[in-house]
Amino acid sequence: MNFDRFTGLLGIDESYKAPEAIMNILMEPGERRSQFMQDVIALDHDLSHDTLQSYYEDEQALRGNHKQDYTPTSVSRLASMLTADASGTVCDPTAGTGSMIIARWWDDCLRSGSPFAYTPSEHLYVCQELSDRAIPFLLLNLMMRGMNAIVIHGDTLTMEHVKGVLFIQNDYDDAFHFSSLNVMPYTDEVRTFLSIHSWATDAERYRPHIESPLHVWLPATPPADTTPAAPSAPITDTTPIKEGHYVQDAIID
Repeated sequence: MNFDRFTGLLGIDESYKAPEAIMNILMEPGERRSQFMQDVIALDHDLSHDTLQSYYEDEQALRGNHKQDYTPTSVSRLASMLTADASGTVCDPTAGTGSMIIARWWDDCLRSGSPFAYTPSEHLYVCQELSDRAIPFLLLNLMMRGMNAIVIHGDTLTMEHVKGVLFIQNDYDDAFHFSSLNVMPYTDEVRTFLSIHSWATDAERYRPHIESPLHVWLPATPPADTTPAAPSAPITDTTPIKEGHYVQDAIID
């Protein structure tokens, strides 16, 4: 990836500003975000690997105090191959910028027949990451691949003082669409469901942010006469839920 061009896309003059700039773009759904993700993909069309990893390692990684040397692509692919037959939800407890999760996503794409036949709703990826700097890069990697994922921003060893849980949702269930970004509510239900011991202070939390339409979050209500419901129509309403609107029972089965 061309580092100067990527920095230019962010509209910043110093690389240390990149995490905040990325997060600001991701938290504003619309044409600017969509165009930004298209432009990032144009810098490196090979989405089978973490295209942001080299930039992060060279410009953002804290190798001294935090020993942030991320997993090489070859190791990520090997780990994905070794777990190829495993079923269920895939979890990376130290996700970084997403190298290992992306390797598994790519294998899932190939097992679907081709990346174009991949159905996001058939797969869920769980990522845990402590680094404030890495989280925006991880979210960008997941969203621009149209993945469905849960990202837990906190210490995977203690699960204490977790700063937030972000739900990445491909609302169209279509490999050609980017994913939406939702901040899960800081409720006891969410905390218990994800085995989180405690939330971070209010100052460290994400602001309320929900993009996915309500009917995507909640199961359909059966008709009163118990007649089986007709197949769901394709999603056409993409109007975001107003900021601050919480889904109180925000547990996705």
